[in-house]
Amino acid sequence: MKRKYLVNGWHGHRYWMRADELHLRVMNDSKESNFDWIASATELMRICSLKDFPVNYATDIKVAILNCFANLEGSREDFYQEPTDQKAVQEAYNSLPNSDSRCLKVKRKYLYSVISAVESDYYEMPIHCGDTYTKFTNNWVEKWFTKFSKEEQIDFKWLRRLLNADFEKELLLLEHSGALEEEDNEFWEGIRNSTSWI
Repeated sequence: MKRKYLVNGWHGHRYWMRADELHLRVMNDSKESNFDWIASATELMRICSLKDFPVNYATDIKVAILNCFANLEGSREDFYQEPTDQKAVQEAYNSLPNSDSRCLKVKRKYLYSVISAVESDYYEMPIHCGDTYTKFTNNWVEKWFTKFSKEEQIDFKWLRRLLNADFEKELLLLEHSGALEEEDNEFWEGIRNSTSWI
């Protein structure tokens, strides 16, 4: 008889499932939703890390977790996650090999999403809208993605701090150069003209 694993699901629900049953459930959950799964990323990573849990199933579940959180990064979807889930996602990322093309693809997707989210979540006045700013943000994301895309293991808590500090610094330099001023003025003038009838 195949071993069953205790899965601590949401809202105190507990399930005893074989590895193939949990694998099938997570694969189905991941097709239906980005966050309404049988259990948290933390719990799934706990089970995947057990020595007797099949490696092929663990790999599929880790890939699904990374894909899910890549989709959620920077999104405005309202979802609950465990306080330890970001650590679990990092463990999934760091345990998947770059030598596997499928794993590398989802790792790069997650990394790109994290870097892009730093840029898109930056809200400081003034708000910039123009081709120069768009080119700056695109180049900034690509620069950091290129720098880290070949790294097999990343400390994402550290990386987010690094990215936030660098983006703020680089944007301030661009603002002080005056390169954004003309396009900003044109944008806000257009807004004022379009709302002048109100």
